[in-house]
Amino acid sequence: IRRMRNREVYIKEGYDGEYGAIKVFKDGESKDFTSQERLFAEPQAKYENNNKPKPLISFDIKAFQELKKEKLPLEKEEIPDPTFNLFSQIPDLTKDLNPEQKLAVDHDYGPALILAGPGTGKTKVLTVRIANLIKNSGIDPENILAVTFTNKAAEEMRERLTILLDNQEKALQVQVSTFHAFGLSVLKKYFSKTGREKNFTIIDEDEKRQVLLQSGIDKQDVSAISKCISKIKQELKSIEDISEKEIAGIFKMYQEKLIKLNTFDFDDLICFPVYLFDKYPKILSEYKNRLKWVLVDEYQDVNFVQYRLIRQLMPDENSNLFVIGDPNQAIYGFRGADVKFIQQFHNDYSKANVYNLKKSYRCSDFILKASGNVISASGGFLDGLHKGVKLKISENATEKSEAEFISRTIEQMIGGVGFFSMDSSVAEGTKEKEIESLSDFAVLCRIGRQMNAIEKALKDHRIPYQKIGEEPFYKQEPVKSVIDLLKLATNPENIFLKEKLIKKKIIKEMELEILEESIKDKQLSAMIDFIAEKFFKTEKVNNELLFKRLEEIACESKNNTEQFIRSISLGTAVDEWKPNIEAVNLMTLHASKGLEFNCVFIAGCEDGIIPYSLFDNKISDPEEERRLLYVGMTRAKNYLFLTHAKKRFLMGKEYQFERSPFLNKIETELIEAQKQEYKQKEKKKDDQLKLF
Repeated sequence: IRRMRNREVYIKEGYDGEYGAIKVFKDGESKDFTSQERLFAEPQAKYENNNKPKPLISFDIKAFQELKKEKLPLEKEEIPDPTFNLFSQIPDLTKDLNPEQKLAVDHDYGPALILAGPGTGKTKVLTVRIANLIKNSGIDPENILAVTFTNKAAEEMRERLTILLDNQEKALQVQVSTFHAFGLSVLKKYFSKTGREKNFTIIDEDEKRQVLLQSGIDKQDVSAISKCISKIKQELKSIEDISEKEIAGIFKMYQEKLIKLNTFDFDDLICFPVYLFDKYPKILSEYKNRLKWVLVDEYQDVNFVQYRLIRQLMPDENSNLFVIGDPNQAIYGFRGADVKFIQQFHNDYSKANVYNLKKSYRCSDFILKASGNVISASGGFLDGLHKGVKLKISENATEKSEAEFISRTIEQMIGGVGFFSMDSSVAEGTKEKEIESLSDFAVLCRIGRQMNAIEKALKDHRIPYQKIGEEPFYKQEPVKSVIDLLKLATNPENIFLKEKLIKKKIIKEMELEILEESIKDKQLSAMIDFIAEKFFKTEKVNNELLFKRLEEIACESKNNTEQFIRSISLGTAVDEWKPNIEAVNLMTLHASKGLEFNCVFIAGCEDGIIPYSLFDNKISDPEEERRLLYVGMTRAKNYLFLTHAKKRFLMGKEYQFERSPFLNKIETELIEAQKQEYKQKEKKKDDQLKLF
């Protein structure tokens, strides 16, 4: 339905030049209408159960001709402008899209699967699709749910929607959230049906293990039991489904403990809404009636419980479900994600349209071809913007040599980070093409322990960097305890935190009431500052940058305490990444998903690290590891370095690795090979100019 000049016109569109052509079928004949004639089309279509309008079935040509002759008087406000063009009033949101992207955005009613490789503009397609539904199809923004995997991705989508719609109010009416945030919104509304009270809390993985310890689980078994509980919840198993009686007993005891503590763990945020929807059809109907359009990003990364949640909301074969993903970027098997669900989409929605986005606006042809080789011998998945330069594979003697090579290369490419760079002939003061800032560089590692040597080398070269580890800084001490005190002060009924903080001797029970009174009228940033000064004065001095970053997050939450706590509770490490600061980006391969950089180094391309197999009980799926390297390589826009070391010291042990077998898949004409040797620099007494 399109609203045009106060008349509703039901159309079935094809493509005819700049505007959609309307064909009307009657008695086996069809007629093409001009834009003027469309104004007088009588609305004959009615909605069917699938919300898809039938084609227009009648048009009164005679009435139209008579109206033209009679020149009926119009009310003053309806006198047409001679320059008026009916379709120019409809915003063309798709003008900057390529043909494949436009087809996906213009998809009509019903299910659609979009296969989108790295850099093909999937976020753009999703947001323009939503804006198009609201602006040009008259869909109520409150009827739309868009689901993604990180807070940062959700925030980016909201910002883009605000720009596209030129209306912040409408953009905020669209429910854009992560799976966990959506689940939390359901639990907040129906907490009473889960055995919890209104002021329930969320515990993280570390707190989950503490609950298990308090329940009598041996310390050496806690990690394995915690993973087992997550697996049970992700697979939606009941206690009766658990074959091992001992595990079933622990699971039952753990769940009862959570109810007693009035809390949920992270997995509960998705599995409990699924249970509620199954048990209470009226609740499910409420959400199905409101959320008529569902869009899901990164569909290749959904696990079983997330898949079930989507199927509950969109069960019909002709549901308005729009999902986008890339099977070659499925890298979260360790979280229960299964790439089979992107393949299952065809079985669930047999009439779904499939769209392929094949033009990458990120990577060069060399990078796309080489990364494609890692996945498949042909490697010809996507088209790049330009040919580019060959990627470099660097062989190093040790992890120190590797780290030195990475730091020195960054310094050379940026043209030096100070006078010492040029004075020592490390850099000549000229930048590489496309390199404008230290933020253009990313150093990616398979595991966090690899970062130690790289951090040291970056410091030695005086290169600033920001590190995105496997968990966010606000889940590390002393920041975590500051946040815990804030949570407790704003929710004194938080039994778990009260027991935890008193046991750790961070606060005494008699001090809690005083703390509540002291901060109740303060803004969020002032609350944090008060708690830090009162309970962590020494730690604040020793961790000044961490506390400054915490204050920044408080400001980003607009001093909204509830929003701040929710963001912290549901946040991931990548959510704290700042893209535009003058610093090299040091992060894990998993954390780099969805990001892009002009120059990327992937360290540790060795058999044992990529693919990862250092420990017998942590051997990874080789095919997922292959996809993980593909994801890392396709973060690079222009320059890509793959480095490996003959000898590496990790976790107190020396390893000697062969280079990763994945590198052998890359065609030789795409590679420039290098060998590096690390030599310990002689320390000079007056290495740095003394200013005073």
